[in-house]
This record gives sequence, structure tokens and C-alpha cells, in this order.
Amino acid sequence: MILAIDGRAAAGKTTLAKFFAACAAARIIHTDDFFLPPQKRSKKIAGHIDLDGLKKVLQNLSDGKYAAYKPYDCGRGKYKKEIKIKPEDLIIAEGCYSLHPKLAKYYNQKIFVDISPSVQKKRILARGGEKSLQAFKKIWIPEEEKYFRRYAPQKRCDITLEIK
Repeated sequence: MILAIDGRAAAGKTTLAKFFAACAAARIIHTDDFFLPPQKRSKKIAGHIDLDGLKKVLQNLSDGKYAAYKPYDCGRGKYKKEIKIKPEDLIIAEGCYSLHPKLAKYYNQKIFVDISPSVQKKRILARGGEKSLQAFKKIWIPEEEKYFRRYAPQKRCDITLEIK
């Protein structure tokens, strides 16, 4: 089974994925691991994510095959050591853009985690401070909102959780 957890920044996607993984010995795939180096990014919606690379991983796992990928470390500007994943009982793909139309067909269950703007702001501040909040307000939240408006992943989910 492959579960997707999509949603807004700081809504709790990673926390929820870790909770499920602890309960069911699941493997987590983070969409953040599929960030592209700056020179490979495009202006398209989700143009900073290697959707084709993530699709290949999900397709292999969906077909019962092993998958591997190298996470990109944005802070260091280089790829990390390769991660190998064997098909297991439960795989969780978590992160914004995980329900992009290129990927959605690979999931058996889909969860969307929503959050009020005020709680989102508090969480981003607590996690990374004012500089992080400004980056989210200027870059990442607008990018996510374009994705939500264009593809409406929340409308194709089995479960929607609202954090207020």
C-alpha cells in the first residue's frame, strides 16, 4: 500500500507520516528529497521538484520492485547518499506536491492536511524564525497555493485533516 500525505507548509505532514510509520513500520519518502538544484528548476508549478524521479520511485514500488534515489540537499547544494527502498507493506509519500497529477495514480490512500494561516505562521516562526517565515511568505506559500488552485489535490483525497 502506498499512502500520500499532501498539504500546506507546516500543517503537520511529516509529523503525521512519522506517526503512521511508527505504528506500522512503514517507509517514508519525503517530496523535499526531490528538490532540484537551482539550475534545473523551472517556472512551472512544482518546477522545483523532480516529479519524474519521484514518479519512477513510486512506479517501481507500486509494481513491487525495489527503488532508489539520491536526495538533494538544498543547504549544501549537492546530492546525498543514495536511498534504497524495498517494496514493503506500507510506503508513505509525504510533502507538498505528492498528489501532483503525475503521481496521484500510484496511491491507494490520500490524505490532505490543511492549516489556518495564523497557526501556519506560528509554526513556521517556531521552526525557523523570522527569516524562514519571510522566505515562506515570499516564495514557498505562493508556490504551494498555485499548485492547490491548479490541481486541487484536497478534492481528490480520502481524508482531509484541518488544523485550526
